[in-house]
Amino acid sequence: MQLKFFCPLWGSDHLPFEQFCIKVKDAGYQGLEMGLPLDNSVRAEILDILKIHDLALIGQHYETLETDFIRHKDIYKRHLENLVEA
Repeated sequence: MQLKFFCPLWGSDHLPFEQFCIKVKDAGYQGLEMGLPLDNSVRAEILDILKIHDLALIGQHYETLETDFIRHKDIYKRHLENLVEA
């Protein structure tokens, strides 16, 4: 079994993303945990930076604040599909 250590973006999202990735890599982590934006170009830039720094991703979704279940389900599905595409 191989253990990998992941650093959450939470609490560090004030840093420029590439700077954060450099700190994560320098600290010995193999990846990070974060949500991905729905904007395709921003998502692609994030994935490129992860690849450059050889960091894996645990994708998460936490953005849905909708109280209507049907709308929540649609938004949740959209975010999960976004993670799967990545």
